[in-house]
Amino acid sequence: MKIVTLLLVNGFFLIWLLASIPHHLESIQRIISDVKYTFGSSGYIPVAGDWNGDGRTKVGTFVNGKNWFLDYDGNGFWTGTPDDVSYVFGETGIEAIPIAGDWNGDGKAKIGLFRCGMWYLDLNGNGRWDGEPEDAKYLFGNCTDIPVAGDWDGDGKKEIGLYREGNWYLLLYYQRNSKSKGTITKLISFGQPGDRPITGDWDGDGRTEIGVFREGTWYLDFDGDTTWHPDSDKEFKFGEPNDTPVVGDWNKDGKDEIGVFRKGVWYLDYNGNGLLD
Repeated sequence: MKIVTLLLVNGFFLIWLLASIPHHLESIQRIISDVKYTFGSSGYIPVAGDWNGDGRTKVGTFVNGKNWFLDYDGNGFWTGTPDDVSYVFGETGIEAIPIAGDWNGDGKAKIGLFRCGMWYLDLNGNGRWDGEPEDAKYLFGNCTDIPVAGDWDGDGKKEIGLYREGNWYLLLYYQRNSKSKGTITKLISFGQPGDRPITGDWDGDGRTEIGVFREGTWYLDFDGDTTWHPDSDKEFKFGEPNDTPVVGDWNKDGKDEIGVFRKGVWYLDYNGNGLLD
């Protein structure tokens, strides 16, 4: 498989191949600086996760309160089923915030919804709500909270959490039934009202760290101590004030990188330097 042409257009590499290359082979990773995808459109909500378990985060979108479109094959385009995946999980007309994570530790990201304090997680990963115990439902938070997910304890599973006007409420353990609110293991102050919370494994240690997106500037708790230190943490300017921040291991290096979603276009910091190259 050979590269026929390589051009640089508006800061992005365009590559023509004799045949398609699935999953961004390592040779292509060394060529590309950053990545730009068109997946979704205005009004869609971005979601990101390792849908197929190959170790690299892929893009996806959520719309109409229930429709999910996931780039399962990781080529950055919606190519339809069976290469990509669409789910109906949620209800039209009922406001909900999508969330994704590896809820059961099998190495694949699953979908979920946060609806006014109630969490609905597709625990078995089949893309539909089966009820408990196959899936999981938790009451944790209120209507104004912003849901977050991360592997807070390094056990290989994503746990849930909340961001509320600069305060983080992270759960480490919870009973798998709708009557338990779980156990709050951490109450953290990081950020300020109006910030957008972000989570990722910034240093590759297997635990999720936190951060905030503030009008195009990223503040990442790189050292993982939940306190902002200019010398040991990271600050990047990447994106515009109205962009939606996205996070994932775009290049399969074991660390999460940043990105933004803007009216259906994804701008991903593929090389992890915090700049739009």
